[in-house]
Amino acid sequence: MRKNATQEYIFGLYFTEAYGKSLYETLLAMKKNPNDPFLQQMLRDNMVKLRDARNNYTTNKYLETENPKFTDSYNRFLFFMGNLRKNDLTQIIDNYQK
Repeated sequence: MRKNATQEYIFGLYFTEAYGKSLYETLLAMKKNPNDPFLQQMLRDNMVKLRDARNNYTTNKYLETENPKFTDSYNRFLFFMGNLRKNDLTQIIDNYQK
């Protein structure tokens, strides 16, 4: 039941176009279930949306900026995502291709 709740939460974030938060929660869930096909697909889908946003210069619409009110872990994630190049995003996406 907990696994289903986590997946619903991740998909809900994705559905509401909170791709950065959805990706973060996906990565946290993948720590426990790295081979889960749903999580792998969500990782890929979120990365594709963020890459498209980067290409359209709308990344800030889908990915929050670092903020002291966020946890250190989430701020590190935001910093990392903000510094990824398009080539890096594409390589990650290709690794999770079906």
